[in-house]
Amino acid sequence: MADLVNTYTEDVTDLDIISRTDSMRSKSPSTASPASPGPLSNSFHGSFHGSLGSDGMSCSSARSSSASPDSARYSSAQITKTDTRRPSLRRTGADKEFITLCLETHNFYRARHGVPSLRLNKQLCKTSQDWANILATKGRLEHRANIEYGENLYCMWSSNPSCIVSGDEPVNDWYAEETQHQYNKEPTTLKTGHFTQVVWQSSTELGVGMARNRNGEIYVVCNYNPAGNFLGSFMDNVLPLIGDSPRKSLFGAKLIQTPIDEIAWQQEALLIHNEYRRRHRVADLILSAELTAAAKAWAHTLLNTNKLVVQSKSPFGENIYSVQCSDPNIIVPVREVMSKWYSEKKNHKYGIEPKVLNTCHFTQIIWKNTIEMGIAMAKKDGTCIVVACYHPRGNIVGQFTENVFKPSKNV
Repeated sequence: MADLVNTYTEDVTDLDIISRTDSMRSKSPSTASPASPGPLSNSFHGSFHGSLGSDGMSCSSARSSSASPDSARYSSAQITKTDTRRPSLRRTGADKEFITLCLETHNFYRARHGVPSLRLNKQLCKTSQDWANILATKGRLEHRANIEYGENLYCMWSSNPSCIVSGDEPVNDWYAEETQHQYNKEPTTLKTGHFTQVVWQSSTELGVGMARNRNGEIYVVCNYNPAGNFLGSFMDNVLPLIGDSPRKSLFGAKLIQTPIDEIAWQQEALLIHNEYRRRHRVADLILSAELTAAAKAWAHTLLNTNKLVVQSKSPFGENIYSVQCSDPNIIVPVREVMSKWYSEKKNHKYGIEPKVLNTCHFTQIIWKNTIEMGIAMAKKDGTCIVVACYHPRGNIVGQFTENVFKPSKNV
């Protein structure tokens, strides 16, 4: 069956791109300047980190403080407690939004290094949550003894009971160690153990847990299966950024160098896909470096052949978008692309198998059985083409009623 491809062509003359940053709290220790912590203020924040590899070695990040006088970060070795009372749990459990953002942030960084995305494992999440509860009850960071999984730990303290940790914050802190990592050699110390576990190529599954106690401490535990940080295996599993060292993908295609702004664009595309999918009560997608490479390659092929067609005999589902623009440096807003595809929703009839495939962009976005995606753009001579690839593919005749659901009434 041939896929239906709608072509959208628009003229873009001017685009305003707005970037907003949160000045109240540093999101990454890489922006912090080394300093000793000052007196505690009413809104003091502290974070503690621990990372464990399968060899039993642990590492923690160096002490630093952000530019804000009311925030600071510490390693687990620098914690001193004078209160011997065991804190009780105030609220336990990582909600779906926290877990999803944590997973997506992991896969965003993994895509930068050209390694496959992690997938969430429910049993591993239970393991992580159980340990987060124990740490919050004990009121200190320590790794689980004899654990078979990789493990990254994070703790934040705040005197504000309404303080919230988002799912990307621990991962951003762990990944900040990347600036200290030396590639293409086996490490003599595990000072970048959090980072290396996040991007460890052989790890395929993730568990996430989070717990808060009445002392204002929030503990985050991430477990990885298979475990990373095996001594002797770093060169094979911790790969340089794609832009620094292009390499072969799992499908045998060369991964194309990707600028950082395009990586952010791809991550936004993933978030918008999942925003739409949640409206229709289906599971989130994960970003695949291999599918992104396939999308990039096909987008360039379409530019060079001046055609807009799906790949013949492709194992993936595809959505394609085209726009005309006189600015060669423009990056088409990803929400504009997604809105065009999703706008076909108004023409879709739920609960029946379609006789005409005129809503294929929309149905592929929310297809229940699709679990991963990749998206990329290519530009040439005033034309920009966007290609999204999906696996497993959607739009299979006879399976629409079991894969395309009405949006929730709560949306």
